[in-house]
Amino acid sequence: MELIKKKLSEISSVYGEKGFASAVAKSSSLFSCPKLLVSSKIKNDGPVCCLSNTFEKNAFVIIANSGFNVRYIEFILNSVIGKIFLGINKIDRSVNVSTKALKDVDIVLVSSSEEQACVSLSNIINLLYRKNKDDSENEKNLSAAYYFLSDLRDYIALELYLKPLFEKEEISILSNWLVEYYNASARESDSGSFAQHLFQSLSSSGNQLVENMYKMRLFISEFVKYLGKK
Repeated sequence: MELIKKKLSEISSVYGEKGFASAVAKSSSLFSCPKLLVSSKIKNDGPVCCLSNTFEKNAFVIIANSGFNVRYIEFILNSVIGKIFLGINKIDRSVNVSTKALKDVDIVLVSSSEEQACVSLSNIINLLYRKNKDDSENEKNLSAAYYFLSDLRDYIALELYLKPLFEKEEISILSNWLVEYYNASARESDSGSFAQHLFQSLSSSGNQLVENMYKMRLFISEFVKYLGKK
């Protein structure tokens, strides 16, 4: 199945600080609508963007067009895919981001079920990121969960963009995550939260998603190098 990709500028409005101020002057409702904030200088070990109803100085603003989910855009930009497109690497401590670089990021379009599963994963990662900052007593466990799910996000994003390579190696991360997501969602009405049911399943012996993630680690360097050449 052929990938359907669109530039970020085709599915959203991307503003610099002055451009956003001008847009708000024409339509004040823009200020309070859901939007992504992207710092003009991004650290290599932090998130690329965050969802916000406010505005910060020295930040780019992304507002999704009608019919597109800003939270799915957040999922892609905060993954290894987004960082590769924006030139963020492990060598430089921080990278200056331009409006053009943001607008040129390719966003792979997926089914509504896949999109929702990606968004839910992104929401859990964001929650863990905030809790990790505030809960020093459980920092070790929260960090482990945060980095595990961040790896999962990276692997799913890579699969979305490099489907033929994943099929060649007979690895599927996304399909396994869809199973985990829907199973945890179905049990959420029982005792315990979505996250509790999810981690119970992931920690069980022989979990298929976890096993495929271990397998994925054998090929991660090859996949990232291939993407960097595209």
